[in-house]
Amino acid sequence: MTRHASIQAMLARRDRLDPEDEARVVAHIETCPECRERAIDYAGQIAFLRSFHRETAPSGLRDGLRTIIDQQMTASGAKSHTSIRGQVSRDLSRGAWRLLPQGRTRTRPRWPGVALAAVMAIAVAVLSPIISQRAAAPASAEQLLRSAAQTAQALPSSGAATITYLGSETNLLPDRVVPHRLLETWSANDDQHYRTRVQTVEPVIDSGTLTTIQDGSSMTRYDTRTETASLWTEPASFPGGFSVAGGTPMGGVGPDQSIQQYLDSTQQDLPSSVPHFARIVGTAQLLGRQVDVVQFAPAERGIKCVPTGPTATDCTPLAFGTATVWIDDATHFVLKYQADLANPLSRFRTSLLQVTSFTPGQGATQAQLSERPPVPVQPFTHDSIGTSRSGRPPGLAAPVPPGFLPAPAPADLPHALSDMEVLATPPLGDATGINLLFKPTDGHNFSYDYAPGDHFVLVAERIRVHGLPVELQIATPIRAGTCPAWSGTSADGLHTLAFARGAISVILTSNSLSAGDLVSYAARTMCR
Repeated sequence: MTRHASIQAMLARRDRLDPEDEARVVAHIETCPECRERAIDYAGQIAFLRSFHRETAPSGLRDGLRTIIDQQMTASGAKSHTSIRGQVSRDLSRGAWRLLPQGRTRTRPRWPGVALAAVMAIAVAVLSPIISQRAAAPASAEQLLRSAAQTAQALPSSGAATITYLGSETNLLPDRVVPHRLLETWSANDDQHYRTRVQTVEPVIDSGTLTTIQDGSSMTRYDTRTETASLWTEPASFPGGFSVAGGTPMGGVGPDQSIQQYLDSTQQDLPSSVPHFARIVGTAQLLGRQVDVVQFAPAERGIKCVPTGPTATDCTPLAFGTATVWIDDATHFVLKYQADLANPLSRFRTSLLQVTSFTPGQGATQAQLSERPPVPVQPFTHDSIGTSRSGRPPGLAAPVPPGFLPAPAPADLPHALSDMEVLATPPLGDATGINLLFKPTDGHNFSYDYAPGDHFVLVAERIRVHGLPVELQIATPIRAGTCPAWSGTSADGLHTLAFARGAISVILTSNSLSAGDLVSYAARTMCR
């Protein structure tokens, strides 16, 4: 048997291969389009077959077969038909769809060919309508969602997607919703060998590209915003064909998370007021491929805890939102995802992911997995990556991390510090940005907590080694102290001022200060 034929034989029993043979298969299909296509076909067949339930034999099947056996065996004069009939009866009583004895029987039957053909003919006549009905019946919505969650984990593929969503600009201002837009490309062989590139387009202050490459037990991440790269030796598995939250610090809720949250909710008691359903709402064509359209709820889960005493807390499970997914018939890959999350506890409101190109069976090449960043790669040593908030007593100066610009409260206007947020993101996990929120005060009365509709000044600082993004330099040019700056208005009508000092880019946003006040504040503090 040739190596090519050997690989094709192994594809037919891939779920039973040992690690050495699986490695041979993976290496071969990287360079063989024919075997890649066959691997996809087998994966689709397996997913389809696993969507079937084992059916109990119809009540009349056993008696019908026994009657036919008696008639045919009597007519042919065959011996030992009693033992054959008994074997068939026992098999059918177990609910199994067996028509012939398995293994050895006590008496070996001698069936004339015509008798065997007749028995098989009646079996086919009885069973065919049942099998045809079962094969023609479409998978349920929940089965499609489960298949999408399972096959995306292992499907070799490559493609590109556009992700847009509405979400809060920062946790400090949960009611201020701004548009977010990302572009993602991916090439994945499996959950341990892949390459993703996520380009943040909006918000502009966070624009840049993060590239992630995992090749076996190590992961490399490179960020063009900070021009840093790191090597991770204990990376997380690739969560699906692409993952919004897996590739960017401000990713929103993607289809992999949303589908899993729905599947988890089927095992959880939810309040009766929470919609809970999955239904097929139609079919469509996307990228020239046939897709099933499935709508489900909830799309996001959460928990709300209320103190009931000095040491007691009452927590209630919550669920929100409705989502629609467009699932490719052949591969069960999600080609489009749209959600209205409507979660008051979440930063995210709506989400849309649209795959713009998709090539199943074509994963990452060895050249892509061997790609190295153009900057020195440092070992990743931090225990955690994420966002932290550290509220301070009103009026105290914010202790900004090293390297960022001190931003005291504009006390002469007057304002006081309300809250502070430190953004720690890949590749290194160090602070890459800060958000500071100031609120007006009369010097005596000050509400520490932000409430929707409050007046504020938001100071957003980001490490941007290539300078202020050009998209922030299209407003009115002005000078704020020693800094060239651009004064403008945000999409929701708030005054803004953007400037850079060294490797730090800054944008000030306010609904309480005028454009001139923002310039004066920057000139007296960060641009002295």
